[in-house]
Amino acid sequence: MPPRSGEAPVGSQPSGMPGSQGQLMNVKYQIFVSSTYTDLIEERRIVMEQILNLGHIPVGMELFQAADESQWSHIKKRILDCDYYILILSERYGSIGAKGKSYTQMEYEFASSSGVPVISFLLHEDARASLARDKVEFDKQSSINSFRKICQRKLVKHWRNPDDLAAKVAVSLVALMADSPRIGWVRANTVAPEMALNEISKLSEEKRRLQDQISALEAAENSIKVPQDILYRIDLLKNKKATDYDIKISENDTDGPKINENIDLLEIFLYCVKEFSLSPSMSSVRNIIIKYIFPKTENVDGYYLSTIQQPAAREILAEFATQNLIRIEKIQTYSFDKPSTTNHVALTDYGKQLAFSATLPSQRNAFADQNNGRHSSEKI
Repeated sequence: MPPRSGEAPVGSQPSGMPGSQGQLMNVKYQIFVSSTYTDLIEERRIVMEQILNLGHIPVGMELFQAADESQWSHIKKRILDCDYYILILSERYGSIGAKGKSYTQMEYEFASSSGVPVISFLLHEDARASLARDKVEFDKQSSINSFRKICQRKLVKHWRNPDDLAAKVAVSLVALMADSPRIGWVRANTVAPEMALNEISKLSEEKRRLQDQISALEAAENSIKVPQDILYRIDLLKNKKATDYDIKISENDTDGPKINENIDLLEIFLYCVKEFSLSPSMSSVRNIIIKYIFPKTENVDGYYLSTIQQPAAREILAEFATQNLIRIEKIQTYSFDKPSTTNHVALTDYGKQLAFSATLPSQRNAFADQNNGRHSSEKI
């Protein structure tokens, strides 16, 4: 027997479901066919043929006599293994079990109570009246009528002859599978390995957990209140442009250095924060600022550009120091046993707080809007 297709219902398509690598898995349903035997041999054969023609698996106990409790336990297990249950009822009630009910009725009631979708095919009243006497149990008519009433509480169809029964079984089964999809059975090579399914489940749970953490962090960031003096200095730096300082540039020199006139000091400061955290030398920071202000320009010597723009870079660093964003530290080093002192730049605690505040979602959005406006004006 092929393996069950999984723990989840198949869905609205009874004939197949997506398998590994996106192919359609051919789901086969196992259908228990219950009835008395000697009077319905032809009917059972034609019903099982219809089930096979639909691509599913019929299960019958006609060759198995349910004579004791252990055999009844086996029948119940077979019913639980099935996806659907079909009852064919004519004018015989069948052999009686320990509780005074026929095994056919016991099978029906067990399937119904176990949640297995059931459908009953009862012999039509017109056909009952003309049925051959050897197919009727006259002494059990009250039990048959009582059983028919129980069946009518659920889905019921009526049949007149074997061909009519076959046609109604085919149509009714397709409708039942669409309305009450079940797990079914599939070929083992169309199902993803259990380890892969477990890994997918773990990854999905991990993704959900991380998304929850991101949402919590974003909510926490949005709830942070930026001090007014920080907001004031952020706004102040936004309104100070690099061109406000001693930038050396010739308006008539078309091959000279090209500067973006809209770069502000906040943008320069945030660009340099990573470098500031490493306590770089003053000269290296000036060069970083100059390279950021002036995009790569052809026909301009880099050393020349760095040299002539040093005053502007010094003024920008002085502005950062004035706003208490950086501090200048003197660091003594030795070269060939000779001491030398160089100036290095380090972030102040206030500078770290401003850099953090400027990168909060609310400030990032405002900063992005400003940059988008700047790029639009450049295109014009």
